[in-house]
Amino acid sequence: MMNPFQHHQQQQQQQFLNDLDSIENWKRVQTLGSGTFATITLWVNKETDEKLALKQSYMDVQRFSKKEITYYNERWQQEIKLMKKLNCENVVKALELPKEFEQLSINNGIPILAMQYCSGGDLRKVLNESGNCCGLSEKEVREILKQIGSAINCLHNLNIVHRDLKPENIVLQPLPNDRILYKLTDLGFAKQLSETTSANSFVGTFAYSAPELFLTTPYTSSVDNWSFGVIAFEIVTGRRPFLPNHPVIEVLDAIRRKKPDDICTEIDDMGGNFYYSKEIPPINHIGNTFKSDLEQWLKMVLQFDPEKRGGRMAYKEIEKITNKKIIEIFSICSYETFTLEINEKTQLRELKEKIFSYSNIIPSNQYLFYQNGDKLSERIGQQIIQTWYQPRSWFERYNPIIINLFDYSKPVSYQEFYKFLCLPNRVEKMLMNVNGIDDGNGDDYDDLKLTWRNSVFVARQTVKKYRFIHNTLKSCLLNSLQKFNQLQNENSHLFNQLNQLFSLINFSEKLLWKNYQQNPEDGGAIDDYDDQDIRPILIKLKNLHEWRHQITEHFDQNQRIIPKFNKELFLFQDFFQSPEIDPELWSKYDDIQKAYDMLRKMKKIDYKESAFSNNNLMVKLLCDIFRLVEKLMKQMFSVLSILIEFLRNIRNQRENCQRIRMEFRQKEEFENDLEEFLFSHVIHRRQNRYHENSTSSTESSEMINDVDRITTESHQNPEQPEKNFIWEEFFEKFQKENLEWKSKSFDFGSLEFKDLFR
Repeated sequence: MMNPFQHHQQQQQQQFLNDLDSIENWKRVQTLGSGTFATITLWVNKETDEKLALKQSYMDVQRFSKKEITYYNERWQQEIKLMKKLNCENVVKALELPKEFEQLSINNGIPILAMQYCSGGDLRKVLNESGNCCGLSEKEVREILKQIGSAINCLHNLNIVHRDLKPENIVLQPLPNDRILYKLTDLGFAKQLSETTSANSFVGTFAYSAPELFLTTPYTSSVDNWSFGVIAFEIVTGRRPFLPNHPVIEVLDAIRRKKPDDICTEIDDMGGNFYYSKEIPPINHIGNTFKSDLEQWLKMVLQFDPEKRGGRMAYKEIEKITNKKIIEIFSICSYETFTLEINEKTQLRELKEKIFSYSNIIPSNQYLFYQNGDKLSERIGQQIIQTWYQPRSWFERYNPIIINLFDYSKPVSYQEFYKFLCLPNRVEKMLMNVNGIDDGNGDDYDDLKLTWRNSVFVARQTVKKYRFIHNTLKSCLLNSLQKFNQLQNENSHLFNQLNQLFSLINFSEKLLWKNYQQNPEDGGAIDDYDDQDIRPILIKLKNLHEWRHQITEHFDQNQRIIPKFNKELFLFQDFFQSPEIDPELWSKYDDIQKAYDMLRKMKKIDYKESAFSNNNLMVKLLCDIFRLVEKLMKQMFSVLSILIEFLRNIRNQRENCQRIRMEFRQKEEFENDLEEFLFSHVIHRRQNRYHENSTSSTESSEMINDVDRITTESHQNPEQPEKNFIWEEFFEKFQKENLEWKSKSFDFGSLEFKDLFR
């Protein structure tokens, strides 16, 4: 072991990577990170474009004792050993050090660690973005917890405790299709323990360290469970759970006094005192199902007693939570979103009952459709999972999938969206100060930052609700087109069926009329069959004509339900090509983020003299974004209300189609009766009469074929005989209605029922 003087001499001779521009084919691009004990630099191969992150240990002998230098050198050697041992997708891999750097490592006497380069930066960088000040989206949170949970579980299976879990040690590797691979890095504080041993040295970062690390008591891998729980809470809410930014002693005291089910502290806006909570604060961007699951999980991993933090079961539980199949329901009427868990056995009826418990819309009045306009299958769980959640990459992209909801029984109209926002007390108080006079919050820099932080949350909600309405309008347009096409097909099929029936009716009436014309003096040979036979037939024919009149009304109504839009106000093609978020809206949201970002980066002593000394600027920015969103939403709702009314009308018309089809089946029974009557009482009797009275075979044949000609010949008005029986009453009306029906043409493109002779 070298003494401090020898190490000092060696250090003076060392070449540090961050001081070099290139080594043979390798060029230094930038310094990725620099700390007390090491620096990390990015290098790229000029020939192959390969990129490497190289970590080099550095110890200033003038700052550290011999004992400390020895300890950190051993820690460095251990990190390299552990990194090379691991083979986990979510842990940064140690790579073979290129031969060009080997000599430098030998000359310095301290090895250089070559690692994968993750170009997305670290999680702290993501959390520091202004838009994420109140937490990340549910998709991001799910992926981080699932992937980093897998990495920690991998370490624990090898009896390795990381001991320094924090956002700075989670890096991002962008992948195709907007996917991100999250990786755990920096095993400098990692320690290998057997399942029955523990450690008692303090390492890690205070804000994320388990309480037992401060008490110099032995600890196990459960310290990682605590740190992981703190990270989980922070990525959901944007802050740490227990008295963030307070002195360590106060934080430890608050943790020690909390009850087992307490997962965070909250600050009372009025008195400034803190209280404990068993729930994740409402200022977040995750759904109710995921929130409820995480609350139960946090109650386990944030236990003061290390033995009750779930051990390795905690990581199996987080895997189970993040693998749940979730759908998000967006209610058009209330701008409300809520989430529900599904599986392959979930039925539409069951889903509607769950929706009723959240929305108070009874199942029969619920109209549901996907964002691509598709309708929901009765086996909705199977439909969603097989269509969108397989394969795995699709699950990560689409979970949760969004389903739009509106109430069939109520008209849809614009409502002031800001009434449905989750408005923190601080923001509500700020906006109520309508005269722009400072209410006192501006006197405290930290208080002002918190109010503006909550304002960013409100602005992000506003943009999200606009995006939901914008996408819902697109979905509604697609769904209307699909439903309209279905109505076209159903009407086409129905029209063809009706034509077959009415052709038979027309033929039958012509035959009966022909029979009457040839024998007017005896009532159309009415004596040949009983009155009780003919009267029911005539009455049913009359009922059929009345029914046909109702059907004509159905087809006429199809044309009237098609909505008319003012093309100057709304161009469908332009709307479908428009972005999810209006550019002007995005600009105003960006202004709010920039204002908050400038305030939090400003020194406390400088903010009083700036435009950020009170809430006036933020009030103006929020009011600007509210006014713009209200204007845009009113335009969209003017179209949305028409489309939803169109969907209601389509539903009614399709129900009419269904009713007419059911009635048609009943009429088919009469069709059989009519055919039997015609054959037995008219056609057969006429054939017999022709045979009895004919003088030649030619004449007989012509008389027999006369029945066939009836189906094609046009009706000619006969000389009107003296009114007799009820034949004229029926057939004059029947003939007129038959001609009216035959003059109709159905345009299936526009659902228009046209008169050909007008």
